[in-house]
Amino acid sequence: MKSFQTVCIDIEASPLLGGTLIAITEGVVEFGFISICMYSNSMNEIDVKSINSILLMALDIEGVVGSSYSFRDETKISYGSCIKHIHINNGRVIDSPARLVEIAANNQIRQVLKFKPEIYLSAIEKLRVKKNDDYLVFHANLTKKLKIFSHQSKKLSMGIERSWAKAIKRFVSGKFGVPVSLIGTDAKHFRKFDLGEIHNTYTNGLNLSEQLSLVAKSKGFVGMSSGPSVIALFSSTPYYIFKDLNHHKAQMDRELGQENGYAFSLSTQFYVREYPSSKILYESMNSIVSGGKSWHT
Repeated sequence: MKSFQTVCIDIEASPLLGGTLIAITEGVVEFGFISICMYSNSMNEIDVKSINSILLMALDIEGVVGSSYSFRDETKISYGSCIKHIHINNGRVIDSPARLVEIAANNQIRQVLKFKPEIYLSAIEKLRVKKNDDYLVFHANLTKKLKIFSHQSKKLSMGIERSWAKAIKRFVSGKFGVPVSLIGTDAKHFRKFDLGEIHNTYTNGLNLSEQLSLVAKSKGFVGMSSGPSVIALFSSTPYYIFKDLNHHKAQMDRELGQENGYAFSLSTQFYVREYPSSKILYESMNSIVSGGKSWHT
């Protein structure tokens, strides 16, 4: 077996999926082959099912040879090969690609998060789409967004659902000939809407690895800044990733300034700091498919 380092992730300080994917990217860029260890100091509010899913997902990424979860010094879950833990985060919160921006000039950042080929083949088989199909992937992150906004206004949370549904339906009915895939649990929020012909990863039983592999291979990704969007961020996939302007504002001001992407982003990749209207969502989809000028310049 090739030599590798173990990357430790404090799951109480970092976003669970997004933080893990960013840590994996850092580790693969620096060391080539890694094992990951997710740890916490208490079991309070720890979702063991989600952790287990992420640990298994990590093993499907090229360059990851092992994964484990530790509570204090007792290993609860372990897969693959794990060795003495070496912290590459030095106690900092892994919740943004800021450190990768610093090393982007000397390393190839894009397409670091590569899933093993058989994962993608399994995904398209379950969705019953062709291997070489160009398709768009959407992730509105509605489960989290609606939980946040429902405390403020039921009308506002319903408006968010309608904006995404309207944009997706308009795109699907536009006869672009481009299949649409919904990932995550978004699909259950869209059941009440007639969106037309879409590929639903939730009802087709795709696991986390299979859903994320679709993002890496897609014609484009449109979605909110969240765990799955990290896959697009470190790929050559064209994307429009949206983030609420006031969410992590100081951090985003520091990392992006007035730019609409990171130092390693391609000209077809946009990180937009605003919550999108239905019109903006549709124009983003259209821009990716047509290969034309972006509405966001």
